[in-house]
Amino acid sequence: MSLRSEVLNLVQEEKDNDLLAAIRELLLRKDADWWEKIGAAEKASIKRGIAQADASKGIPHAEVMKPYSKWL
Repeated sequence: MSLRSEVLNLVQEEKDNDLLAAIRELLLRKDADWWEKIGAAEKASIKRGIAQADASKGIPHAEVMKPYSKWL
């Protein structure tokens, strides 16, 4: 059975309207530009992070992860 057929079967059998609405929304927005959907505060935060990275003011991933290594 193809993935498309399997998904169609699952959707046809699904009774939860909230889940079906979420699936519909996901399928409708797959081509949308996420940048246009986020708010001004999120855009500013992303731009600030990029500027910090460009200025070598970031913290290396390995350094950030050190406190969490016991859970990995």
